[in-house]
Amino acid sequence: MIHAPANSMTKSEYPPFLKQEKKGLVLYLSAQPGAKKSGWAGETEDGYLRLRLKARAEKGKANQELVDILVRELKVPRSSIKILSGEHSRKKRILISGIDGGQVLKQLPSLV
Repeated sequence: MIHAPANSMTKSEYPPFLKQEKKGLVLYLSAQPGAKKSGWAGETEDGYLRLRLKARAEKGKANQELVDILVRELKVPRSSIKILSGEHSRKKRILISGIDGGQVLKQLPSLV
């Protein structure tokens, strides 16, 4: 899906996988653990951002890799990322504080 340039977007124009809420930005993510390699894989039909994870979904390893990827690519501290829901499922809601949707889309240019 093609989105407007990140620097010209308003909150109402964010893609479906990003929502600005009172406590910060919420990222709707569909995790695919046990993949051959980790990486972004577009959007799902229901509007979640898909992320393939090499780590398996055991003992929190896939969630740890997910957080590591977000920290690295969004250039935010680990303390600013929190899994709100879906800790034990593929569909997740991730709270990211200290960054807005435009900044997220700039950091992840392959998504726009």
